[in-house]
Amino acid sequence: MILPKLIPYQAIPMDVSEEGDMFLLAFENEFQLKVTSRMEQLFRYLDGSHTVERICERVELEMNMSIAADELLQLIDKQLKPKGVLEGCAGKPRHESAIMFRTAVMKGASFERAARPLQALFRKKAAAGCLIWIAAALGLTLIQLQSIRIGSLYESVYQLVLAFTLFLLSLFIHELGHIAAAFRYGIKPRDVGVGLYMLMPAFFVDLSELWQIPRTPRIVVNLAGVYFQLIFMGAAGLLGWLTGSSAFLYANVMILFNVLHNLNPLLRYDGFWVLTDYLGIVNLHPRIKKLTKYFFLSFILKRESYRLQYKNVLAALSQRVRRIFAVYAVMYAITVTAVLTIIAIGLFRSAASWSQGQPGHYSSILLIFGVMLLRMLILACSRIKFNKRTGGNEES
Repeated sequence: MILPKLIPYQAIPMDVSEEGDMFLLAFENEFQLKVTSRMEQLFRYLDGSHTVERICERVELEMNMSIAADELLQLIDKQLKPKGVLEGCAGKPRHESAIMFRTAVMKGASFERAARPLQALFRKKAAAGCLIWIAAALGLTLIQLQSIRIGSLYESVYQLVLAFTLFLLSLFIHELGHIAAAFRYGIKPRDVGVGLYMLMPAFFVDLSELWQIPRTPRIVVNLAGVYFQLIFMGAAGLLGWLTGSSAFLYANVMILFNVLHNLNPLLRYDGFWVLTDYLGIVNLHPRIKKLTKYFFLSFILKRESYRLQYKNVLAALSQRVRRIFAVYAVMYAITVTAVLTIIAIGLFRSAASWSQGQPGHYSSILLIFGVMLLRMLILACSRIKFNKRTGGNEES
């Protein structure tokens, strides 16, 4: 007799714009699961006092919903056991991340004392003063850009090292901003570390608990990194003006480009999470992939069975959010298509050049393709290892 019982967890209402309530189930093993109100009610029956058959009966009687015993068993075996959220199961949740070679360096809790005084920068008066400071720094940097000569940076090793050191320090300050904002709103960062994202080294802060707080504080946390980085840019600009060193100006140019890069909403940078929280949509990119797939199958290939699924993706959103989501989906699809087309053309030209014994200027395209292939192999190996550990159970 199977009496499934979940480990202790907390059901937290989510601040999203979905039609219908959403809950975040925060388990004691740090695994988190976003579910609808119906699924949250279903999970209440997994308390160790009901058989699978009895749970199915209660779901039909009390929730007016039909679920077969084998479907519930599949949910338990393939989704819950591998995550280690059932008592008596040794599964361990995987951390899904777009960062390759993700390596934790420090625990987020170790920054709590350092972040405490920095939380004052999020108060209204302090934030207003900082925004004026940032505006002045941006204006000064834009004025100084007229006299910048990139080539002169390489004329002095000292200036080059100083500029890149300041830039790297700004990246650390960026992550410190996320940490300080998280602590301000009662969220404890898990890990702080480094990895590789979009072929570039990247710092990261694990803020998995961020979904537990309302949307406005989430947006503040998402923007806090850029906020701190621009404050640092102002300090660097002032030091550059006082010392007359051009290295500070070059560092500020790199910081400015990095800020604009971080605000890009099409990739999983800060701008993406700001848009996600503003719209209140859970799993923004997967929704777009589903929408694109269903649109192509139903309207292009005329497969009517997918038209209802296409409408269901949009029906879960409010009218205002639906419009913004549709525009973003089109922009995302065009960008992905353009990038894949450029890579395909580059690979074709690279192959032609290599066949003639002339690598040409397209070797970088092959390098990008090689890194993409490496990432696919790493993901495949981690999936095989995960399946072996869980006895072949695989997350759908």
